[in-house]
Amino acid sequence: MKIKEINVITGEITERNATPEEVKQMQDLEQQLPAQRHVPQVITNRQFRLMLINMGVDLQLITDEINKLPEPYKQQAWVSWEYAPTFERGNEMVQQLADRLGIDANILDTIFVEGERL
Repeated sequence: MKIKEINVITGEITERNATPEEVKQMQDLEQQLPAQRHVPQVITNRQFRLMLINMGVDLQLITDEINKLPEPYKQQAWVSWEYAPTFERGNEMVQQLADRLGIDANILDTIFVEGERL
């Protein structure tokens, strides 16, 4: 394993082999870091709605937010909300609804992670 060192005075960058102790320290640190969770990119409409209900979101709020949109976006969002078989994590409508409901990226990830288990 290589380690890059930067001389803060000169800005010179050097590279050297890590000592066995340094390798062990890095491995120990990696084990302490929380594992990145797998966030599904798609869940079913049912899973998405059930997760919102589980989080205490009244689904009428979604309808209210959709109704505030200008045409033709309102009709497009309505069709997606009512008839899409799945919801995609990166979908613009999902992002916008989450923003309007005060759902941040971490909570949205949780909806998709936990929703996949339903």
